[in-house]
Amino acid sequence: IAAYALMPNHVHFVIQPLSDKGLALFMQKIFTGYTMYFNSKYTRTGPLFSVRYKAKHLHVDEYFKHALQYVLLNPAELIESNWKKGKGDPTTIGRELLSYKYASTKDFFDVERPENCIVHDVRKEYFSRKFLYQRLFFT
Repeated sequence: IAAYALMPNHVHFVIQPLSDKGLALFMQKIFTGYTMYFNSKYTRTGPLFSVRYKAKHLHVDEYFKHALQYVLLNPAELIESNWKKGKGDPTTIGRELLSYKYASTKDFFDVERPENCIVHDVRKEYFSRKFLYQRLFFT
C-alpha cells in the first residue's frame, strides 16, 4: 500500500499487488470484512456496496505521482469543499489533513503512528526532494 484515504462515502488506495489476483483478493477481503463489521455493529444483513470497485493501472511515474497527490489530498474536500478553486488557507488545510486519521498523509511527513507499518514508503523511489505540502498543492 503506497497511500490510502478512507472517506465517509468512498475509499481510495494506491496499491501494488504482489500477484496477478492480489488486488481483487485484497479488495474482497477489505470490503467483506468491513461489511461484516458494519452489519454486526448495526444489527443488519446484506451488502453495503452497490457497485464494484474501480481500478486504474498506474503505468507511468507521473501518473503514479498524480494519483498519490489525488489520494492524499482527497480529505481536503471535507475541510474546504472549494479548495481546488483557491478557497481556504493552504496552511490550515495542510494542518487539518495531518490531523485526519483515516488517510496515510501522515506517513509522507514522518509522523509516527501505529499505522506506519501498513504503508510502504515510496518517497525515496519516486521523489527527489522531501515531500512538502506546498508541492502537493501547487504541482
